[in-house]
Amino acid sequence: SKVSEVLHHDLIKRDTTAMNLSRPKSKRLRVSRPWQRLLWVALFVCTFMSCYRNFYFDGDQRTLQSSSKKHMSILSLEESRSLFRDPNDDPNRASVGHRGEPSPTRAKNSSLHRMIKNPSAQESNATIVVQLSGEMGNNLQKIAFGRGLQLMARERGVETNLVFRHQETSDKWTLARALIIQCFPNLRQFDFEAGNKAEYRNRVIEQKIKYGSKGEQLKIQNKQDDTISTAMDTLEQLVNPSSHLVSPSPETASDPNTNIRVPFLYADAMAGHDFLDRFRDDFLEFFWFDDEACCAQQPDLDESVFHFRNFKTELSDAADSLGFQELGPQQTAEELFGDLAIGDKVAILSRFKNDDAQSYVRALEARGVQVRLVSGQTPVHDFCFLKNARKEMVGSEISTFFAWAAYLSDAKVRSYFLDANQKVGRMGKYEWQDPSLRKRYRYESYTAL
Repeated sequence: SKVSEVLHHDLIKRDTTAMNLSRPKSKRLRVSRPWQRLLWVALFVCTFMSCYRNFYFDGDQRTLQSSSKKHMSILSLEESRSLFRDPNDDPNRASVGHRGEPSPTRAKNSSLHRMIKNPSAQESNATIVVQLSGEMGNNLQKIAFGRGLQLMARERGVETNLVFRHQETSDKWTLARALIIQCFPNLRQFDFEAGNKAEYRNRVIEQKIKYGSKGEQLKIQNKQDDTISTAMDTLEQLVNPSSHLVSPSPETASDPNTNIRVPFLYADAMAGHDFLDRFRDDFLEFFWFDDEACCAQQPDLDESVFHFRNFKTELSDAADSLGFQELGPQQTAEELFGDLAIGDKVAILSRFKNDDAQSYVRALEARGVQVRLVSGQTPVHDFCFLKNARKEMVGSEISTFFAWAAYLSDAKVRSYFLDANQKVGRMGKYEWQDPSLRKRYRYESYTAL
């Protein structure tokens, strides 16, 4: 009986094996090796992140075109990196500068800034042509004036698009454009040559024919309140359908290649303190600075940052006669920084590393102050260093480079001016209405010896 049981069990086992061999194999993919598992996990994560980006970012933020091939993406480095940031990485943790001090801008840049799209000519009732000139600081000051006019027109129900027209008598604009596009993401969408093409000349003729003397009122070449008010009143009247004047050209509105609408406002002036004060919230977004892309060295926590513009080296003997005079080394050491004690620290930031700059180092060191000269950087690295001052930043009021770094900074600002600077026309004490600016700024007046 035991033999029969063994034979019976053996037959059952062989029948079962034969049945299993006759069954078709499963087509389910078997993932048995570690590298195969990692491959599938990576594929899943990439698919998920792609869907995430498409859902949360609209087309305008991803498709605005840059006028520089180096900056075709409208998303800043911080915006794109935030999507893939390690969850264990604290976004408010300070990054480290070259001297081991924390960078003050990490927390500020970790939040997504608002991308502001400039309306097209087809989406607008009129155009504001911004005449640019000078270097980066002057260009920013003029763009701010155009942006302020755009916001004022919008308050009146007039939608406008901004068109930039670069300076034709100097090639400074090429470097200014490159620096602005590199570090100001909201300005990457602009073509800095749009106002220098044949279309602009054609629109000038068209506007003169259609509006005559009224068209002349659409030129703002100084920032006087009455000039701005007259231009805005005229612009509002010309785009009003009930106006008895000739209405805007329908063919201009329908042509997809049009950049400039008629009527257009020609703006050739720098934004004053009033514009910077009135439109503070908008300007902080419109002119937000990409620290991740444009910063290198960082100031120390206990270091005063002094901007020595050194107009004399750039303009030679004409600097004083034109009003671009700065405090000399001795007055800077004894008066401007007269409150510093022995052992206090100053970083002198200068675009020119020559004996003029070294004379300021020697004057301050003679008082026992620890001094370092920061020079030889790119202009945007200088701008970032100045903007990110922690203790205080000190400089001449007539430098638009210093003025914009101060405006976008969180540091205490000491802005000085001389009697001789009155020729320049952009100086003097201003009573800020914005609480944060009023708290940070201090204006100081000196007489040059």
